Amino acid sequence: MKLSRPLLTALVISSLLHIAPFIELNWREWFVDTEDEVLESSEADEVERVQLALTPAEEVLLTPQLVFYSPAPPSPVVTKPTAEAAPVRIKPKTEAIATNTVAEALTQPLEDSGIEDVYEPPATFPVSVQAIHSARYRGVRLRLQQQWMMEGRDYFIRNDARKFGFAGLITSAGKVSPEGLKPESFRLMLNNDMQQFADIDYTNDVMTHGRSARQRRSSLNGMVFQDMASLPFHVAVSYEGKAERELMVTTGSSIYKIVLRVVANERLRLPGGEIETIHLTGTRQNDDGKLQGGYDIWLAPSLRNYPVRFTGPDSRGNLLEMSLLQVDFDGRRVFGRDSVDDEFDEHEQIPIDLLQQHGYENVQPITEQD
Repeated sequence: MKLSRPLLTALVISSLLHIAPFIELNWREWFVDTEDEVLESSEADEVERVQLALTPAEEVLLTPQLVFYSPAPPSPVVTKPTAEAAPVRIKPKTEAIATNTVAEALTQPLEDSGIEDVYEPPATFPVSVQAIHSARYRGVRLRLQQQWMMEGRDYFIRNDARKFGFAGLITSAGKVSPEGLKPESFRLMLNNDMQQFADIDYTNDVMTHGRSARQRRSSLNGMVFQDMASLPFHVAVSYEGKAERELMVTTGSSIYKIVLRVVANERLRLPGGEIETIHLTGTRQNDDGKLQGGYDIWLAPSLRNYPVRFTGPDSRGNLLEMSLLQVDFDGRRVFGRDSVDDEFDEHEQIPIDLLQQHGYENVQPITEQD
């Protein structure tokens, strides 16, 4: 018996999201424990703000200008001087430097020229990010490719993961400003079918969101909402200091508030290597007023506050973890190994024991031609 791809996809989703906790199987053979480790921890520093690379339209870019001065015209040449008009040589007046050697003269301070030192602003957040994360959800390990792009005042985020013959895609798009990210469109897709979405209209102060078959409209009440993809990036470019911050977040199907605070400086061992981070933790307040923990973001100051690790629970408390393997800023590798292919088994299939639990016998592995 050979399973079709749609049937296999449905089976996987059902198994992972609903029945996995109740099945008596040897999950250790195909589940992977986290490899992340806190090597050192100390009192938290204040988060230093990393700005986005914004160039306002009204800003004029000044470039150095070279000014050339023409020499004064030469004095008329006197070819036949006369006694009445003998040429006069004027010795230029100079002032001696009160030093004994040329070396001493070079060490003397110069007079103030009135030109200020050139100010070099701190490095801004990269315009382009290409990263590979090791993601885990309910023990299943996924290869997640992350992309961040910014052009002018627009941004786009794409998180792409594939496993067991199905593909998950999370995207966020919107505007950037000195205050951070302002999402306008959020999509969560599974095998090209939209599962959850949010369209945010700040002009009319309304958000249309939900699932493809069930949509609703909610008032923004003048607030800016983050989504599942934009949240870590928004924190990276907007958080400053150590004070608590409240953020409104949507998953498409739900809306909630997160309160973030800085807890510690931590040196982490991640799949891509060791790195110094600032650990922020958050608490989610649902519509019913209940509080839910588990939201954590680790910012790396050496990588311009890029979030190298992120955890967040779903509505049922199942934790999604993302840990950095490698990342490129503006086309240049800044962290991680050159190759991560050995980290993942791209041809890994659903365990036969799991399929047999659902009554499927003589199952053949799915192939790309199916």
